[in-house]
Amino acid sequence: MLVNIHVVATTPSGTRAALAATATFGAGLATRTTLLVPYVVPYVQESDPPAELLAFALDRFRRLAREIGEQIEVQICVCRPHDATLAPLLSRDTTVLVGGKSRRYWPTRAQRLAADLAQNHYPVLFVEEA
Repeated sequence: MLVNIHVVATTPSGTRAALAATATFGAGLATRTTLLVPYVVPYVQESDPPAELLAFALDRFRRLAREIGEQIEVQICVCRPHDATLAPLLSRDTTVLVGGKSRRYWPTRAQRLAADLAQNHYPVLFVEEA
């Protein structure tokens, strides 16, 4: 059985922590890992960013994924601020990992993202960066 794991890119250190956790999470299992990179385009700009910018972002996260050493597919999803564009890319049988800093009383953006996905019934694991 193939286990699908999606990692949502947050900060470089948070994304690195979540990608590293995929090795532990999927130990002994056949896994397919996809790194989803939200590329936020402000409302004042056109909805289609220049291809060079997308290629730069894609290359940056591919290098980050290669650091982990596993076979990881990288997908860029262009979205607007406060837009839930990740939902069509996720399925209910996919485990989602979100990495980032953790605060107890004032949740970080990564913690809020993980909480939003969990509230929408996605299986989410939050990975705290070191």
